[in-house]
Amino acid sequence: MFETKAEGSSYSSTSTRAVKEVDKGCFVLEHVSTGKVIVGVSDHVTDEVNQNLNQLYGETHKNKHMNEVCKRDPELRVHVYPTKTAAAAEKIAKEIKGSVEPAYLFLGDNLTRKKPCPAKAKSKPAQCEPQPTTKSSRTKSESPKTLPESTSKPIAKSGTKKKASK
Repeated sequence: MFETKAEGSSYSSTSTRAVKEVDKGCFVLEHVSTGKVIVGVSDHVTDEVNQNLNQLYGETHKNKHMNEVCKRDPELRVHVYPTKTAAAAEKIAKEIKGSVEPAYLFLGDNLTRKKPCPAKAKSKPAQCEPQPTTKSSRTKSESPKTLPESTSKPIAKSGTKKKASK
């Protein structure tokens, strides 16, 4: 169970009625039979909620515990709190996370709010996409560290002095 003073709406995830589009805001996915919740903030709440529901029903959501409870009973309650600013959405999310009682019902954040890419405004989306790291693109300092061959001499623990051998 959680509380917030924010104005919002809620609906069943299995509802077939049309849902009002919400841009910026906070959302909560609440598993009806267990009361377990995931809290999220997004610049595109409706899309983010739909993506999360599809992942949960397809058992591919990053929150494995919520995947498991949804596999047993798929009924979720979706709570949506529209805001005008990202800061206001973050404030609501913080209030909700702090009010989840008992604490074990809070399964975590889904704070995947996508920040606008400055390069996209300049028509250069490739600059914001993560670049894969290949072995050939690594510098020497980034190369994987290998452990030295095993030696018969014991290594001194850090913070201790080595004894001088006679």
